[in-house]
Parts: sequence; C-alpha cells; structure tokens
Amino acid sequence: TWEIPVECVNANDVCSSGDKLFQTHTAEACKDIKAACEDGNPQSCYDKATHCCELNDDCDCEEIEDACNRGNSKSCSFFANECCDGDAECKCEHMKESCTASLQSSLSNEELSQDCLDAEEACCDDCRPINDLEGQKMASCECSCDFWDQFC
Repeated sequence: TWEIPVECVNANDVCSSGDKLFQTHTAEACKDIKAACEDGNPQSCYDKATHCCELNDDCDCEEIEDACNRGNSKSCSFFANECCDGDAECKCEHMKESCTASLQSSLSNEELSQDCLDAEEACCDDCRPINDLEGQKMASCECSCDFWDQFC
C-alpha cells in the first residue's frame, strides 16, 4: 500500500532535501507497487495509477481509467488530460468525474474544488469567467449554469 514514511514528511518540513528523499522513496515504492499490480493485486493497481503514473510512462490509460471509475479524482483528471487525445467530450466527462469525486471527499467548509473549476472550463470552453461563487471564478453562460446545476 501507499504510505509516506515519517522521515520524508519531517525532512520536507525542515529543508529542501526532503523533496529528494520523497522522490527517492516514491520511485522505490512505485517499483514495488508495479510488481504487486502485475501480480493481480487490485489495490496496488489503484495505488500505481494514483501515485506513480505521473512519474513515468509505464501506465496505460485503461489502468488510469479503472482508478478513476473507483472514485479517484486525481486519476480522472490525469486521464482527461493524458488519454482523451483531444476529444472534448471525453475530457469533459472525465473532468466531471474528477469534480464529483472531489466533492464527495471534501469537507463542507472547504473551498470549491479546483477539479470542478477545471471541469467547468473543459465542458464550457466558450464562456467568460466572472467572480461570483465565494470569490471563485465561474463562467457566465448557459452551459455554465447547466454544468453547476448537475451538482446541486
């Protein structure tokens, strides 16, 4: 499973060498996670898509989409940006899934999820931004209204 060692967190709080320590740990952990995924461990495949795909190119879009379908917002946005190959509808749908997963995992008093703002931009690309919702930018057009209405 994916765990960040305490020494990585503590070192990163103290100095920039913590980032190097974290990157080294991540690379080593990803090797183990990849092997466990290849052995058929579904949690390891989820961890691989969630934590390791951005570090290297050994993830395929099917693995990333599987993690997205399990409710991982990071995997959904990664899939939208890396696997939709210019398909606006694909990008919109996966960014909406990212938004939904972010909203489901957030606390009620948190700021509006960046995933949701990115999803709005992907789904309503012809709208102009306005500051309206708790100081957050949202677009001004019918598409935007329909977009936000689905989350109410």
